[in-house]
Amino acid sequence: MAIRKTTALFLILLPSVIFAQQSLTVLTINVWSGLDYEGVWKMGEYETEARRNQRYKILVSEFKELSPDVICLQEVNPVPDYARKLASEIGYTAYGFVGMGGIRVGPIGLPVNYREGDAILVKPEFEVESLGRIQLSGAGFSTNWVTFHFEEINQVMGVRISRDGDTVDVYNTHLHAGPDYATGLRDKLRALWKSRKISTAEFTSLRDRFQTHQDRRMQEIGRAARFIYGHSRDGFPVIFAGDFNFTPNSGEADELASLGFIDTYKQVGQKPMYTWNPMENTNIREHYHRPAPDASVAEKIRWEADMTTRRIDYVWYKPNDGQLEIRKVGLFGDRAQNGVYPSDHFGYYAVMRLE
Repeated sequence: MAIRKTTALFLILLPSVIFAQQSLTVLTINVWSGLDYEGVWKMGEYETEARRNQRYKILVSEFKELSPDVICLQEVNPVPDYARKLASEIGYTAYGFVGMGGIRVGPIGLPVNYREGDAILVKPEFEVESLGRIQLSGAGFSTNWVTFHFEEINQVMGVRISRDGDTVDVYNTHLHAGPDYATGLRDKLRALWKSRKISTAEFTSLRDRFQTHQDRRMQEIGRAARFIYGHSRDGFPVIFAGDFNFTPNSGEADELASLGFIDTYKQVGQKPMYTWNPMENTNIREHYHRPAPDASVAEKIRWEADMTTRRIDYVWYKPNDGQLEIRKVGLFGDRAQNGVYPSDHFGYYAVMRLE
């Protein structure tokens, strides 16, 4: 009788054991630098060091609780120190690249508190090969040792992870942060023009100005795709995660879909998952202030777009010769601890099965 009960228990647990061995959880979160990106000697900071450390500790505790296999981070500042410290505390291995640092050689440069980039953290049971990074846009250049630029630079980085005979390429990016037309910018502009609050010339100028932001992201997507295709000759499945700064109903999302990438949320997501949520996230409400009454029309419209609740952080996938079955998706860091959220973004994760 005891043998039968043991056998039955084993048969019940066996599917869950197999699934655990084959599953892969990939999480992405913009950890928020907390900088206002203004200043020559030192950039302004929205929060105190104590508050920043509090956010960091929340991140650590929530990473330990969810225990994803791969973590994609954006707005990591400073790289690589922040990523290495975080990886050490949660028992992962860190791979990171500086994206922006002003004028800098190694840790020395201006602004003094600006050495921002992206990182991928991987559990130690995986074999990992770095696939490097490329710059997607922005004048000037950035490397892990030398940076020279005066405007935003965007990049994509990648790693190849292997475990138990399964191999997946994982890429992490942070695309241009300009306004997204899909937030209603066109309608707002048109309404201002029709009500004669702006002239035809102003309407045309603003429309073209906002269009350049979408055009830049479209160019970044094309360059990132070529970088990814260059490493995918072996046919491994691809994960493409990060802060994409566009909504699911945008032209940029359509472009990624046309390139063969699939939005994991659309496979199993049921309820809305907003990773940028000014209605709930106090970090946004406290630090993204309404423009002054005499601010330009562009500043006011952009602020309205920034205050639009939306999903801009994704885990996309491309099966190639392999197969990934999406089992579950969810938000991360969307619960306040003692009134504090770990970032101005909510993270997003996808649980998938390798077949």
